[in-house]
Amino acid sequence: MKLNIGPDAAPERGLFNDNERRRMLMLCGLLVVVGTVFVISLKKQSAGPPNDEIVEHAPVVVVDTPKVDVAKLDALAGDATPEARVLIAPAALDATFQVARLLTPQHYAPMGGRELDRAAAAELLSDPAPRRGQLFRVRGWIEAFQPFDSVGGSTAHYRGRLRAEDGTQAYFAVLAVKDLRGAVGEFAVIDGLFLENHRQQGPDGWIDAPLLVGPSLTLSFPELDPVTELDRDAFLGVTDDSATSITGQPFHEYWKLVSYAQHLGEFDWSKAPVLDETSYADLREHGDQWRARAVRIPASELMDIWNQAQKENPLRLATMTEGWLGNWSWIRHGTGLVRFVAPFTNQDLHRKDIAEARGFFLKQSAYEMRDGNIGVVPLFVLASIEGYTPREDNTWTIVLAVVGGSLAVFGVLVGLALLRDRRKARALRNELVRRRRARRAQLQQS
Repeated sequence: MKLNIGPDAAPERGLFNDNERRRMLMLCGLLVVVGTVFVISLKKQSAGPPNDEIVEHAPVVVVDTPKVDVAKLDALAGDATPEARVLIAPAALDATFQVARLLTPQHYAPMGGRELDRAAAAELLSDPAPRRGQLFRVRGWIEAFQPFDSVGGSTAHYRGRLRAEDGTQAYFAVLAVKDLRGAVGEFAVIDGLFLENHRQQGPDGWIDAPLLVGPSLTLSFPELDPVTELDRDAFLGVTDDSATSITGQPFHEYWKLVSYAQHLGEFDWSKAPVLDETSYADLREHGDQWRARAVRIPASELMDIWNQAQKENPLRLATMTEGWLGNWSWIRHGTGLVRFVAPFTNQDLHRKDIAEARGFFLKQSAYEMRDGNIGVVPLFVLASIEGYTPREDNTWTIVLAVVGGSLAVFGVLVGLALLRDRRKARALRNELVRRRRARRAQLQQS
């Protein structure tokens, strides 16, 4: 009987056994899961919460400045002598009103507006001609106020006199007044074109002062002294908004907090809590306990940021930075957003930047969402906001190292499995050869 026991007779074996195949499949599956989780986490961290609810945005203002015919005003003005200053020529006033009625607060900077202080008033009184038609702003207490009806085709208007906080006096002629209440004794502001120097009899004698012609006289506020110490008890009257109860922005408390943030000196921010998921939830739940407290806002995405022109305010701030920050760690306890204002002008940060901020919580503030519903977010007055530069990110290097190492291990395992299979196959061939030789020797002996 001829036995086919040559090398080709070795039985076919798979490259790996069942246990090995299962291990390798598990390893491949683990690599896929790790990669997927990493990509998803990167995508999630690359953006803040969705900002579809936000309806506020940076306004775009285009200012077209009115033209002032300085020569015409100089020809019509009559202030060359003290006697001439007592009367105001209707033609001069009407010519100035034609330009003044076009003025808005947005024209102040483009037209080179100046504050009317003692020095500016002295310039106008000493040499008025080259300064006619220049724009000035003055705030002060109303010392005299009188309406003037239209006579002989002249424009109906209001006249009076202001005394500024530094004692500077100015006469005014305006087309309209806005919420002046009792008028005399009220604090008001006017942006007006200088027409001429005027003279009237005052309680203590004749008063010579510049005459400003403007569109309106508006209620204003005496300047607030810098707030350098914060009394949290002064904020006990502030209440949080809700979807059903909107109390609005508390005027005095708001500007005190803005002033404190503006004039903040040395401050130990290390003691201020970080606005993480836990503190955000507690702030939303117990706003009274957080009122006027210092808070550190961690690296978050700027959902929007802009420089906002301000209405009349006791800090004399013309522009403030406003915006929204979003953070995924807050999303479980609301919209994942905070709103902020800051008493400075932003130059460097843009929407979608990552920023860190330090500031003070004022209240839960209501706002209108795109769908018309009312949302509520924390409102902070910031002392600072800076772009966040993360430390050198070695994540991809680590991931590639892990993947490469895993593939290397996988290759080693495959190699070891191949070597083991070869050893087993060689051992099997040797055993078959030994048996064949033993059988031949046995047949030869028989």
